[in-house]
Amino acid sequence: MTRRQCLSTFAAAALPFSLPAVSLAAQGDARKIRISRHETFVVHVNARGNWVLVRLATDSGITGLGEASHGRDADTLRYVGLFAERLKGRGIFDIEWLRAAAAPEIAAGGTSAACALSALEQCLWDIIGQALNVPVYELFGGALRTSIRNYANINRSTDDRTPAGFAANAKRAIDMGFDAIKLASFDGMPVKISDRAQLEQFIRADRIEADLIEEA
Repeated sequence: MTRRQCLSTFAAAALPFSLPAVSLAAQGDARKIRISRHETFVVHVNARGNWVLVRLATDSGITGLGEASHGRDADTLRYVGLFAERLKGRGIFDIEWLRAAAAPEIAAGGTSAACALSALEQCLWDIIGQALNVPVYELFGGALRTSIRNYANINRSTDDRTPAGFAANAKRAIDMGFDAIKLASFDGMPVKISDRAQLEQFIRADRIEADLIEEA
């Protein structure tokens, strides 16, 4: 299952505690909508990690989706619960309030806390767009383009971290119609590296591996 298919499945699934999601254009002021509950879903991808998805519900029946992947799952889920509890009963436009309320945890908790906040903010923008019956990009100032080129990110899905393993996954992506591929073969690179010479060694090694993948 791809990430897009996974999100579509959660969006289509009926929440046991919600009403049908409809535009409030003819039902009242969107400012009256209040956050009621949240759900989290941890979707196993492979040994390299999971997808962590969040669904935020409102008292109007509208729900929003967000993604909180790339932190430490247990910590991320704890922060999602903490921030969502603070949101309960508040309006859907309280995004700046949420950022300020979460600031201490973001400073102390790092990536996991930031991922949790990001997911809930995505949920809120999703809900606001539905409540106002407009695409979310309209809320950000309007569209700048009519299409976006997609690339295949094969990094996390590649268990065999050899050039041959990356090449096999790249071929699958090309066979699916992608003409651009993203991967990162820096598995041995330290998270924080200040030595420029050491950094250059990793960059050279990655270029060599990229050539091997292309040849394969």
